[in-house]
Amino acid sequence: MKSGKVNRVPGNTEHILSQTFFMNKNVEEFQYLLQKEKLDEVSASNEPNTSFNIFMDTFRYYFNTAFPVKVTYVKESIVNKWITKGIIVSRNKLKLPHKIKRSTKLPMESLKYIQNYQLIYRKVIKEAKRRETDRLILSAENKNKALWK
Repeated sequence: MKSGKVNRVPGNTEHILSQTFFMNKNVEEFQYLLQKEKLDEVSASNEPNTSFNIFMDTFRYYFNTAFPVKVTYVKESIVNKWITKGIIVSRNKLKLPHKIKRSTKLPMESLKYIQNYQLIYRKVIKEAKRRETDRLILSAENKNKALWK
């Protein structure tokens, strides 16, 4: 199990991800550290706020020791703008026949239908990618640089 916090920098495609991992070995280490700690200072104080602050400082120290925060830099993924709602619907419609085709023996007529649908689906994807690439090239200021992206 992990807990994380994302810090985004405006105008940057990279963001910082701070994560704390709560693995079994970390939990065991944390329990061991707390059991080893003597809380004489907490019980010796007559002031409740002071006792609480001493306890929380100790608890926080061992928590940060057992569950360190790991910082990673993550690049944002590029959004594929060529994927349309129609392509998503076709993909979802194609999943079931594909599973049936792989798991059972179908008549030749059904196999032809599925293969034809797959062929059309691949052509639609190629055309959508081609159109998106053309759009990017036409809208780019430096067309040569856009061709190599």
